[in-house]
Amino acid sequence: MLKELPAVERYNFRKESIEGHAKWVRWCVVLLLLWMLPFSAHAADSWTKEDTYREVIALTFRFIDYKTTLDIARNPDKYQEANPILGKHPSIARVNTWFLVTTIIHPIISSTLPKEYRKAFQYISIGISGTAATLNLWSGLKVEF
Repeated sequence: MLKELPAVERYNFRKESIEGHAKWVRWCVVLLLLWMLPFSAHAADSWTKEDTYREVIALTFRFIDYKTTLDIARNPDKYQEANPILGKHPSIARVNTWFLVTTIIHPIISSTLPKEYRKAFQYISIGISGTAATLNLWSGLKVEF
């Protein structure tokens, strides 16, 4: 998933890139709200302890993925990101924003889904985040505090 790269220049922050990033975040929020409209008309199934366990596992893997992705952002000369939304060499700000938005959205989406879809959504999230976190750790990326 990650591979060593020849030295490249660091990402240069420009006003245009920051404005474009803010526009991307606004679009994500709008799309989330539009996506949630049909679900708000129906009462969601009750939340169970198992739902909480799956959500905690998914968010734990997401946190490990986040911290290792920050290591990618700090070392663009050694690594590249595999997530096409973040791009090969995301800035630290882009990584922070992506994981903040998706971490807030995940439990909201989970809580609005009917039970059978919620369970599938959570297991898929566990699989994706767990795989990304595992591959990042195997690639030598660090979880730093």
